Amino acid sequence: MSDRSPEEIRATVLSKLAQFKRKSWKPLVREGEDIPASSKFGGTPVLCHGESWPLCGACQSPMRFFFQLDSQDLPSTEVQIFGNGILQLFYCSSYECDVHSDHPARFPFNPRVLVRIIDRDLVTSEVIEPKMTDPFHYDWKIEDNFFRARFIVDWEEIDDYANFIERERLEFYLNDYDDDFEIDDDEEYNLAHDLSYPKDKLSGWPDWCNGKELVECPSCQREMNFIFQLASEDNLPYCWGDVDNEFIFQCPEHREQITYIWGC
Repeated sequence: MSDRSPEEIRATVLSKLAQFKRKSWKPLVREGEDIPASSKFGGTPVLCHGESWPLCGACQSPMRFFFQLDSQDLPSTEVQIFGNGILQLFYCSSYECDVHSDHPARFPFNPRVLVRIIDRDLVTSEVIEPKMTDPFHYDWKIEDNFFRARFIVDWEEIDDYANFIERERLEFYLNDYDDDFEIDDDEEYNLAHDLSYPKDKLSGWPDWCNGKELVECPSCQREMNFIFQLASEDNLPYCWGDVDNEFIFQCPEHREQITYIWGC
């Protein structure tokens, strides 16, 4: 392929991958004084009236709050992507639970994770923050119990493509030998991380790291829809496993079935 420029290679690949093009949205953020009733990474969440801080279903320790999205704050084309309400993620990052729990954190419908959609009309900002029982397992110079709030103030539209792991599952290969175009593994790998957006994003394609996980609804066994990706060390100073990504999925029919998976 020495006779092809990088621009020519990219143009040919984009043409071949046109069927896998999806719209994705990068959150644009700013830091500032915490406002519980907002779409954000970190900070203090809203809770339902009369609700105590969520506890880990395995070790009963307070879970850490990672992010929340109000459907009213989403791009106009995505306002119904998960329904009407506030999407939240709490996750048990306790080292003791990680080491001794019978529930590996990466699997869906895990008692160590709370992913939910709550009615914004039923929430309160009067939240009592708990005392965490231990420091972060992945301590990237974090001394506080909570992440500093980063507010989502807008969204940037991105063209997102299925990476090579997703395409292999669909039995699609750039080298189909029906034309004179060939691409080696290293070039395809680099393009995969260029074309499949690897950071925090709404919608699009999950950027699998080593292998695709099939996430099925427990009510109907239907494959669930990809909603959101949280990447290691992007808008939160946290590392998922070996610098992996974390994904949220929801059943398109049973929308109360929403879950998290750690995509190793």
